[in-house]
Parts: sequence; C-alpha cells; structure tokens
Amino acid sequence: MKFAALVSGGKDSVYSILECIRVGHELVCCVHLGAPLKVEEESFMYQTAASNVIPTLVEECLGVPLILQQRVGKSVNQSLVYENCSDEDEVEDMYLALKKAKDNFPMIEAVSSGAILSTYQRVRIESVCARLNLTSLSYLWRMQPQRELLEKMLQDGIEAVLVKTACPPGLLPSRHLKQTLGKLYYTGLFQKLHEKYKFHYCGEGGEYESLVIDCPIYLKRLCIDESEIVGSDDDGVGELVIKKCHSEKKDKKPEFHPLKISSGASNSASFEKLYSTKDEDGPCRKSCHLPHIKRVPGGLIHFSEILSQTTIHSSQEKQEGDLVVKEALEIFEALRFGLLKYGCNSQDVVFVHLYLSEISHFSNINKHYKSFFGTLLPPSRSCVAVGSNLPGGRRVMLDCVVQIGSGAFMRKSSEGDKYTKAAMCNNNTSLREVLHVQSISHWAPVCVGPYSQVNTLRSGVHFIAGQIGLDPPTMTLKEGWVEQLKQCWTNLARILDALDGGSLQNLVSCLLYVSPEVIDWNLAHAICSDMVWKTNGNVIPGSVDSLISSTEMYDGYEDEGTWREMTAQQSGKKSGIPFLLVAIAELPVGSLVEIEAIAATKRAASTLGKRKYLLEENFESHDDMKNTKFSVFDTGHDFPIESELQISSFNYYATTVCIGSGCAAMCTVVASSTDKDNFLVFNPETLL
Repeated sequence: MKFAALVSGGKDSVYSILECIRVGHELVCCVHLGAPLKVEEESFMYQTAASNVIPTLVEECLGVPLILQQRVGKSVNQSLVYENCSDEDEVEDMYLALKKAKDNFPMIEAVSSGAILSTYQRVRIESVCARLNLTSLSYLWRMQPQRELLEKMLQDGIEAVLVKTACPPGLLPSRHLKQTLGKLYYTGLFQKLHEKYKFHYCGEGGEYESLVIDCPIYLKRLCIDESEIVGSDDDGVGELVIKKCHSEKKDKKPEFHPLKISSGASNSASFEKLYSTKDEDGPCRKSCHLPHIKRVPGGLIHFSEILSQTTIHSSQEKQEGDLVVKEALEIFEALRFGLLKYGCNSQDVVFVHLYLSEISHFSNINKHYKSFFGTLLPPSRSCVAVGSNLPGGRRVMLDCVVQIGSGAFMRKSSEGDKYTKAAMCNNNTSLREVLHVQSISHWAPVCVGPYSQVNTLRSGVHFIAGQIGLDPPTMTLKEGWVEQLKQCWTNLARILDALDGGSLQNLVSCLLYVSPEVIDWNLAHAICSDMVWKTNGNVIPGSVDSLISSTEMYDGYEDEGTWREMTAQQSGKKSGIPFLLVAIAELPVGSLVEIEAIAATKRAASTLGKRKYLLEENFESHDDMKNTKFSVFDTGHDFPIESELQISSFNYYATTVCIGSGCAAMCTVVASSTDKDNFLVFNPETLL
C-alpha cells in the first residue's frame, strides 16, 4: 500500500517507516504535528522536542514531501475510548493533517505510526484512520520486549540522539542530552536504570525523546550544527534546543532488504469462495422460527438460532446476494427486538457466532453487520460456513452473548441501567473490557471485519475472536494447514499476553474448525498439545510488558535457546483443556484452520483456579435420555429432529471446565450415534 507516515523525528516513528518499507509498502509523504505556539501542558499524543528540525529531516534526509500542521488543540478527551470528539481536542489536529495529506496525495491508502505499547495513542490514530477510510500500520505495536526492540533498532542502523530527558533520577540533561542511544545502551546505562528504577528501554514511560540523525532509508545524514541544553540536573528534565542543522550527503547508501512475501498469497483480506452450492428453484417459504433465549442472573443473556422467517430458493447466482441480505436484515431486526425487550441494545453484545451457507455471503452482508454493531468497541466474532446444513436451507444464522449494561459501562455513560451503575461502583472488577486493535503490526492479525480481538466479562472470562493462520505483518495465510495451525496458536498466545500477561494454559474451552483438507486429526491434536503445554505458541508471557525478570522469563535457564531445548525434552503434560475438532465446509479468506477459544483471565485463573469434570453416558433410547440427568442439560438449541434422523442409541460425552466455585463454567459436548445408517460414528475421545 502507499502510505503517509506520522513522524516526530524520533526513533519509533522513523523505525516504523523502515518496517513498513521492509514489508513492501511505499512511502508517499510524511505528516508532522508542529509544536504549539504556546505550550501550556504536555501533549499525551505528540513529541515536541526538536520539532523545528522536521522539515530538513523529511524533505532532505528522507526525500519525501512534508505535510506540516500547527497543533492548537489540547488533551480534552483523555479516555481510552475515543469518540464524541471535540474540535478543541489535539487528536482533531491530526485528523486535519491527514485529511490534508489525503487531499494532496489521493493515492494514500494507509498511515504509519510508532506506537509500541500506548493504547491511548493507538486507539486515537485508528479512530482518525477509520474516519478517513485509511488503514493504520503500526508494526512496532507489541513487536518485542522493549530491550530487544531497542537493540533491533540499533542493529538495523538507527542512529539517534537524546533531545529530551524526563527521568529523575537517572538521565541528566547536562550529561546525556545529545548522546547517541547506541552509546547509552551499549555502555550498560539503560540496563542499570532498568534494574534500579524500572526504566523503560524504549522510553515508553516518558523517560526520554530522541531524534534520528541517520538510518538505512535516509538519503542524507542529519547534522546538528548548533544547539543548547535547556533544563536542570536537579529534576532531570531537560531539552536539547537545536538552533541550526543541515543535511549531508552520505558516502554510501546502506543496503536495505525488504521482506520477501510468499508468492501466491494475497495481501488483501478478501473472502474467497471455495465451494459452489446452488439450490434448486423452489417456492418462497415462511415459517415462525423464534430464537432461543437463555437469561441468567447478572444480566447475561444468550440468544441462539436467530434465523430469518423467510426462506427463498433460487438457482440464479445474481439473486443470491439479495436473498442473503434479506435474511441478514430479518435476523438483525429480530435481534434488535429481543435486545429491546430486555432493556439493552447492540452495544451490549459481547460475542457473535455467525454461520453462513457460503463464506462468500459475508461480503454481501458486511455493511449491514457493520451498521448494526458499529465499529467502536464491537463484539468479538467467529464466522464459518457450514454448507447447506442450516435449518430450512437458509443462508445465515446468528448466535450471540449479551451483557446488559456493558455498552454504557465502557462508554462511561451516566444514562446506564442498574447493571451499569452497579458496575461503575465496583472498584475490584470491570463489567466488560474490549481489545480492538485495528492497526497492521507484527503482533497479531488485524481483524478481518468489524469485530474486536477480545471481549472480557467481569475481569474473569475472555471471549476471543476466531483466529486463523494469518501472518500479522503481511496479512497473508501461511502455507499448508500445519503452519496455519501453529500460526493460529501463536496469534492466540500473543493476544492473551497483551491482555494481562496471560498464557494458553488459561484456556477453558477451545473449538478448532478445520477444512476437509485436514485429514490427520491425530497430528492436529499433537500440534495443539505441544503449542499449548510446551511452547505457549512460542510466546513468553509477560516479556513484552516487562512483567517478569529475565530469570523468570526462561524458567531459570540462562537464555531462550536453552529454555526451548530443555522444555522440548520434557514429556508433554496432559491437557486439561478440551480441544473439539469440527470439520466444516469453508473458513474465512480461504484458511484451512480456525481456533475459537474462551479463556480465564490471568487474575481469575491464579486466584480462583480451574477444575475439570467429565461426564459420559450411553443411551439406548430417547426414553433413557429423558429419565437421566442428561435431560437437565440445556444446550441452547432446539432444532426439531426429522423423523428420518431418529436414532436408536447414541453416546454422550461432556467435558466441563470450571473457574472457581459457582463463578463460570464452559462445557464441551459431543454426541455420537451407533446407528451407522444415519450418522457417521466418531470416537469422542479423539475429538476431545
């Protein structure tokens, strides 16, 4: 994509440009928010030091046009949710600057930024990009632990000097301003400050600001001719005021090698049709099919089997899109009515299961789905295609989980109901939290559609969106189902790590959708066990956020290589997590595997604990079923059993994982028939 870069002149924004080019994007121009004429307060969004140097840095060193926007706004909205924007907010200055860039360069499709850990900055950049129909590129977001990231920057040729310090005690203006990051890092100063004061290597705590004077993508080197240090060593706050600078031609341009993107993979996350199923012509059928609704104390509701009341069969492919939209609109209207009945709305929906007859149908209903659920703090979602197996030959079916009052709670609304007001008075837990990263990065895939990566209920349970085997920076699928499955687990592990330093061992339920091409289920199960219990998806929990020490990071071993070698030799633990594998017709973007998971939060898992229960029954008849404890199990579905599908006997196998005592439980159920004339016989133990 052709992109504009938000630049401050610091190492993060410049290195983000380098990463974008490395992946294969093309830099068109740079955008800089200049320092205000009168500084009344520190900006929560922008670097102010050395702002006067930016024209030389961009136009001469980088060799691209500069869009310069004077900053006049303040940090009006300081919430982590950015909406209801005021014209006086400093974020609106960025909107005007990017709009000007897009007007001047209509070919721009994306915007790069240097956010590493700041959710505050990232959500505001994503908000502006969404309003301008631009893609946010944030390749530094949770890319690596800060020490490793800084070292990678230095090794990749980033040469930067300190232009601001705000780290008392530790960095002294008179001693450390104008010093290079490489010198300060490799002499061990940053490590000493980190060990003694929890200093952030990349300055994510505001410890310092930098200015890049040279890097592999610079055409010319930036030279500081005249400068002055302003500040005091007493409080450690100081700034390098650059009075004169110039660009200097480099003797030799350093080599820079972009990443190789595998051929045959598409960069665009488009839904492709893998199968073609055409229905025979038939009459329009109308039926009264009411959704199944289950409500439990605390305002938690489960809507299931939401279907349209009309079924129309058509053999003309061009009519299929209109019929899918018709079904979807009926479903959204039915859900709207159901939500209204319980005093809530679409903002209270936490998780959505979307079942389609063909995955290509989603492109037809996407704008209606987006209109209904919105793009701000949307529910997490799993979307699969099940072929012609939906009731009555329908094309769309929807299930969802709802927490009454959670939408108003996240938006800090004063007009919430009793659930919202009670939650706002609770300082121990949060009714609902949402992780919605819309920037392309090295961290985890950006959501392919209007949904969030995770919705967390009551600080205890994570509802995680379905994960497919996309490589995050390129948004292309890995080759083959084995590599896709491994990538799914890595993506899932990175998401859990970003929430609270959690790990895959906190999972309580795991549903693996697999393509018919995946025929070796035993290998799939072995990969899942290894990724969960041996390597945690090749992610070290807590390392990016510096939540653990270097000793804890590798379980006492001296380095990562030794840790991986030793853990690989250990016998795998028996998983307490049910892995349910389901073969399904189609998955999003032509993927072969998708993982849908529910996890306990790290806090809930460590304080409340998890327990697993098994239940296995064999029923010779339906009368046996009615006379046993099986009858009290409400699955949430009540599809009528057709007479030709009546079975004489079947086996029932359930695995339940509980969080605490009476707090939460997830149950995975498998039923298999011994009647070979009606059902394929599965061994439940191979499925779980």
